[in-house]
Amino acid sequence: MGSLIEMIKILSRHKLKRIEVMGNPGEGTGKLYDLYNGFQSGRFSNDEEAAREIYQAEPSDRRYRKLKNKLKNRLINTLVFIDANQPRFNEYAIARFNCLKLFTAQQIFNFYRGVRSSEELGSKALKEADKYGFYFIALEITRSLRNRQAIRGTARDLAALNQKIRQYQKVIEAECLAEEYYYSLVATFSRSGASRGELLEDAIRQEKELRPYTEAHNSVMLTYYARNFFALRYILDNDYQRALEECKIAIEQIEERKYYPHIFLFALWFRILQCHLQLKNYHEGERVVQRCLELTATGSVHNHFVTREMHLLLSLHTEQYDRGCDIYFDTIESDRYRLLSDHKKENWRIYGAFIHYLIEIGKVSTRAEEEGQRRRFKLGKFLNEVPTYSKDKRGLNIPILIIQSLFLLHRRRFSEVIDRTEALNTYAYRYLRRDETYRSNCFIKMILTLPAANFHRQAVIRRARKFREKLELEPLEVSGESSEVEIIPYEKLWEMVLDSLDDKFQKPRKPPK
Repeated sequence: MGSLIEMIKILSRHKLKRIEVMGNPGEGTGKLYDLYNGFQSGRFSNDEEAAREIYQAEPSDRRYRKLKNKLKNRLINTLVFIDANQPRFNEYAIARFNCLKLFTAQQIFNFYRGVRSSEELGSKALKEADKYGFYFIALEITRSLRNRQAIRGTARDLAALNQKIRQYQKVIEAECLAEEYYYSLVATFSRSGASRGELLEDAIRQEKELRPYTEAHNSVMLTYYARNFFALRYILDNDYQRALEECKIAIEQIEERKYYPHIFLFALWFRILQCHLQLKNYHEGERVVQRCLELTATGSVHNHFVTREMHLLLSLHTEQYDRGCDIYFDTIESDRYRLLSDHKKENWRIYGAFIHYLIEIGKVSTRAEEEGQRRRFKLGKFLNEVPTYSKDKRGLNIPILIIQSLFLLHRRRFSEVIDRTEALNTYAYRYLRRDETYRSNCFIKMILTLPAANFHRQAVIRRARKFREKLELEPLEVSGESSEVEIIPYEKLWEMVLDSLDDKFQKPRKPPK
């Protein structure tokens, strides 16, 4: 009862007349709600549209800026009233949200010297934080309780509290270090100009530093970031089996804790799927795909479709072309496909071009043939509609340029193939170097031998041999960190190119301009 009376006195002292939140009964009108509803419904997409409709003014107008700040403050007030007990939240997410509310309330009462209230809320929040592993909350609560313990507690109690604080600090330090190393490695994978050898050398050193922490502390956050880092370190060394094992260890240790963010499990299973793709373990990969799809059934649309992408690549890289065809058509016909962004749908249009190429050259059967007849691939439309990824001078630009050339070659439109190879040559010269795009560079040079050999199969084989050998010496990287995308491995794609040639010299003439 003492803490309740204390809470009432503290709140009444500050003359709490009205809680200003969004959604109060009878408050659905006015400029504030016009601004809220406009952005919430999508009627406004930027400040310019909102300011113009509400005040017939620019966003710099004082009235609009004042209204916008008022809405922000109202939304902040509303945050604590969010109902976290929704089906899409698991127990861990609900506990984290409620623990944060308890912690915030405890800190506020502590600020206003509500000793009993602060201690009661602090004890409750600390129990939850310990149970679910919210160590950053636990640390701050124990620190705020230490002052009171020093004044009225025993020396033994204070020593126990100090020991607890030091333990939390050690766990948090380990979590932060693992997180730092993981994100630094992810960033350097995709952006750094450092060589793979330099990255591996640093990663091995950091692994030795992190390993003891994983043995000393049982933290979900530490397990996830450290083991994910170890997996990437082995991927750098092309040891995908060891990377896979690190992820399995992480999943086992996290599930033992009972409470954890489900996104951690998805990320680890997805990493395992990448490893199976690299190792060409089709059947194991299929099982992992189903696990990933289960974890995204009601969650992230993005994660659901990146799993489908990886499933498609797994099928194409293991020559399960019929299965790949089924995955493609099932995906674009699914109800959730419309929720994808235009950029992501563009990716699937490119995958679709490869699927239709496989249909056209006779590499798939059954449903694929039926779909191919029902959905005749329009090459001209693809050439004109698929934009070049000009901001990403590597990535999906490469398969776009390649598949265009392959379609034209199969249809024996040799003059247009020459035009495309000239574009490929320019592209390779400008953007492809001896880095993670090296395999693409080799394959494009193999394509460039077609006109030089007058499309004669044996002559092409001879001219392309040195590039083919270089291609085979460079391992294929499909783990997700590389910027290079091989929808079908270049070695297999080259066999399809050769199948489109015969032992006749072709000397196409360009039509007069």
